Amino acid sequence: MITSFSVYGEELDKLSLESLKLAPAQEPYRALIVEEAKVGCMLGMLLCLSREQRIVYVLGEIFEAPSAIAADILEITPTAFRKRLERSRRDLTNFMNEKCGLVNTNNPCRCQKKTRAFIKAGWVDTDSLKFTATHVSRLEQASPQRSQFLDRLTKDSYADLFRAHPILDGPDFASRLRELVGDSLLKETFGLET
Repeated sequence: MITSFSVYGEELDKLSLESLKLAPAQEPYRALIVEEAKVGCMLGMLLCLSREQRIVYVLGEIFEAPSAIAADILEITPTAFRKRLERSRRDLTNFMNEKCGLVNTNNPCRCQKKTRAFIKAGWVDTDSLKFTATHVSRLEQASPQRSQFLDRLTKDSYADLFRAHPILDGPDFASRLRELVGDSLLKETFGLET
């Protein structure tokens, strides 16, 4: 049970850094198993955020929802949403800067080196990967559509305002062009006389 960044950090520190040794049958899946450890660890970090912080972070950072729309979804003001997102980012960034080798290369924690300990601790089950393979492909397929939906929520409503404007008749360029081409001075200047 993950309750806070400090508790999660202590649990991560207890796990050793070691080379990943796999059974020969699992060796082709090495990259997926390490990715499983990485995704699981990062989800653990998200769980350190409060429920409110998580939803704000997912809407604002992962789905990149504009603050006006995210605030409307959460029934708060855009200012309150931005403030909560700022706090969520700060808490997550501080933890990752302190612990995660992906973010701060001075940190010893590396997914490749923690995976074996994650397996031993039961955090990763090499026979039943939860976050990779089919899940990754489903997310890759679903994310652009979900993101496009949020984009349409904002873009379409603004575009509709402009589409509602009256369409005015413009000048008759074809008639004006015929006049210019028929002009004797223009023909003489450009050697268009036949």
